[in-house]
Amino acid sequence: MATLVPSARRRLAEPMRAKVAKLVALVALVAALALPGVAVPGRASAGQVAAVTGGVTGPADGSATGRLSPALVPAGAAFRGRGAPVAPKVPQGMLSGVSCPSPASCMAVGDQALAMWWDGSTWAVHAARSYGPYPPSFASVSCPTATFCMAVGSYTGGSPGHFLPARPVAELWDGHAWGIEPVPLPKGRAYGVLTSVSCRSPSWCMAVGSSGAVPLAERWDGKSWAGTPVASVEGANGATLSVSCPGTGTCLAAGYYNRGLGSAAAVLPLAERWDGAGWHVLATPALGGSSWSGFNSVSCTGPQSCMAAGYYVCRGCAARNATMAASWAGAKWAYLTVPTHVGANSYLNGVSCASRASCAAVGNWGDGGVMAELWDGRSWSQVPVALPPDPGANGALDAVSCPVAGFCMAVGYYSGSGAPNQALAERWDGHRWSWAM
Repeated sequence: MATLVPSARRRLAEPMRAKVAKLVALVALVAALALPGVAVPGRASAGQVAAVTGGVTGPADGSATGRLSPALVPAGAAFRGRGAPVAPKVPQGMLSGVSCPSPASCMAVGDQALAMWWDGSTWAVHAARSYGPYPPSFASVSCPTATFCMAVGSYTGGSPGHFLPARPVAELWDGHAWGIEPVPLPKGRAYGVLTSVSCRSPSWCMAVGSSGAVPLAERWDGKSWAGTPVASVEGANGATLSVSCPGTGTCLAAGYYNRGLGSAAAVLPLAERWDGAGWHVLATPALGGSSWSGFNSVSCTGPQSCMAAGYYVCRGCAARNATMAASWAGAKWAYLTVPTHVGANSYLNGVSCASRASCAAVGNWGDGGVMAELWDGRSWSQVPVALPPDPGANGALDAVSCPVAGFCMAVGYYSGSGAPNQALAERWDGHRWSWAM
């Protein structure tokens, strides 16, 4: 939120869009470990349903009931408009995580130690700390208040030509500056990455990631990080997770895991629940029996109210990869119908819910268009999102935060006319999306 690491995961077929910080971190890890590449989750739909049988414990079996046909939306300019010609100073880089405790305060993070604060009207850069000559790549951030944020990701040390395996990083924002908070690794492990974090207060956070083929979870108690054992799926050779904690005694992590090698390789959805004492694998069948699907993001408004989003390889569809979303009501997953573009690969990379009846999901499609979907408690609908006014602009939205119904901030990156990647932010005001950076 990755073996098909958080970046690679959503763009298997789109090398031109190297995944933001999440994928970057995972790719670095895979390269360092010489592990087989991983692929990512699929996209589905929302509204109607192929309910999936589930339990609260037990390994995911990769099976599913039924097959959904994604609602199709023509791949056209209507969903790839251009923003009004405003020109704020935009930093280079990619943003991969965002958290807004209120509409007047948001923190966004990304690669190369990039961190930016939104005060309700403008963005300001507040660069995070670096680890020697190498800046960290952040995958996620969580801000329970305007004066406390925790960002997580990874960094690769060493020297040019002699890079060391990636290590997990966490940095704390106190409202004025960033500070490094050491992250311990499980005994016997020398490398790892953190891909997602969720904080309930300045004294309680949960972060998830991976160390080689093993899932990784760390808990913050206000003073330091400590590891918490994570359940593994039998036969998995790598996993990537996103996490959301509606309370200190309950979290839900959703993502995907890799199984098999070569022609037998598969990427399957994975979900685990934290009950305050330990992690337990939830039965999470693949949509329509797809052998290539998974979640990139999850958002919970309560212990029995979560929404996960991603993508899946759709058999018989005009496009190979289609958007996917599923709701969790405490006992089983229900796949929902999500609009997707006709003839264009579509991916949902981030999701955020202000309530059970108000969610937003963002991603990218086809040749570099950005996309956004809204959930009203009954169905998903696609709404136009504008890229900056560059005729050659293409990009992706990788994360979104909706502190209240009627306001969301989504972040990612865009590039155009041969220019390097630049940070991208889009704001939802309850009626439309507009370019906010």
